[in-house]
Amino acid sequence: MRTILFIVNTSYNLYNFRYPLLKALKKKGYKVVLSAPQDEYTYQLKEEFEFFPLKHIDRKGLNPLKDFLFLLELLKLLSNIKPSIVVNITIKPNIWGNLAAQILDIPSISIITGLGSVFTDRKFPLYQIVKTLYRIALKHPKRVIFQNPDDAKFFIEGKLVRPEKVKVILGSGVDLEYFKPSGKKKQSTIVFGYAGRFLWDKGIKELVEAVKILKKKNYSFKVYLLGKPDEGNPKSIPLEQIREWEKEKLITYKGFSKDVQPFLEEIDCFVYPSFYREGIPKAILEAMAMEKPIITTDTPGCKITVLKEFNGFLIPPKNSHALAKVMESFLNLNEEKRKELGVNSRKLAKEKFEIKKIVNEYISVVEDVLNIKI
Repeated sequence: MRTILFIVNTSYNLYNFRYPLLKALKKKGYKVVLSAPQDEYTYQLKEEFEFFPLKHIDRKGLNPLKDFLFLLELLKLLSNIKPSIVVNITIKPNIWGNLAAQILDIPSISIITGLGSVFTDRKFPLYQIVKTLYRIALKHPKRVIFQNPDDAKFFIEGKLVRPEKVKVILGSGVDLEYFKPSGKKKQSTIVFGYAGRFLWDKGIKELVEAVKILKKKNYSFKVYLLGKPDEGNPKSIPLEQIREWEKEKLITYKGFSKDVQPFLEEIDCFVYPSFYREGIPKAILEAMAMEKPIITTDTPGCKITVLKEFNGFLIPPKNSHALAKVMESFLNLNEEKRKELGVNSRKLAKEKFEIKKIVNEYISVVEDVLNIKI
């Protein structure tokens, strides 16, 4: 039995973004082994898969000693498991996991799930360091999968990866059977909603500023936020700030839930004003599947989810005035047009992002690599 080892920076990532792929590979007869730091999602993963906790991964920093310890940990892990292939996801596994696989002559695949804050800010020297590490590490993988064509183009043009290794697979997919509209009648007040991590880079401050602009024009609507801060992330928005905005009656904080579907039932339009270098935001895909019109930024990863005025609207990043203008346009639409945008969202999700289609594309890449003679 061939063994496929997945290395990721959080158990949360494996459970929320890769679970259908993991189950599908197991069903096809592969031994699927997982390695990630332990968190609240580890237990669910251990129920179905062999799991090895990572202890030395520092997903936020570039401490050479910590990264060296992580490399040693990976070398020991790979030597013990002897996988047929290693699938590395997220930045630290993509760098150090590939180097460990290269040292031990084990084939690997890299999945680049967006470029993140390093490629958003491009602060020297961190940006240059990460680019150099990617250029070295991506020499080994047989395939490098990107979630949107802009990221693939950036890596190819920057000579970080050879073009023949590149494959674009649009995100991690969405389950259209689970995420589907119930048809329940909603309240008359229009509700905009955001779901995701509370990071400044996600454009939440710009959303709040847009709300202020519209409130001054005496528009009646609500804005719901679902999620929580990302502890340890320097770009995290403190919960106290969220509570302060709620006191000012600018937003309604809906807490955190592992299941976003009930939240999406409550809203009329999903707003995701991110200027973070996204892969393809799963939250947007889930909202699309629930027949929600989308307002998001004209940036890599986000813009691919919207056909302008077909299922939503694109705005420039970091522009609260443009966001307010589009929200105002949505408020002035009639009910029939809002419904049409939502229906079109689900059509687009079915055409491009349906989970079985996406999973099959990943499996095809894995099996192609397994069949390459090393």
